[in-house]
Amino acid sequence: MNIPRQYALVKVVEIMKIWLTENGHKDSPLLEEDVFVFLGEIPNMPEHCVISGHKSGKILSGHHTSNFIELSEEEV
Repeated sequence: MNIPRQYALVKVVEIMKIWLTENGHKDSPLLEEDVFVFLGEIPNMPEHCVISGHKSGKILSGHHTSNFIELSEEEV
């Protein structure tokens, strides 16, 4: 599994957006923004991370690292 680099701009993978929408989580903070700052993996919770909303600055923690992918150069 490819974990994003610390402080990279990331987005939620499409399959997670679909899952959230189809399973009644339309108010999830992961759907409120398109871009997040990947702050890093939580040391005592492997495969979980801390992210920050790029626009809001809202800090979110405990999400699976596999739910995020770094933005490409064209997206930045």
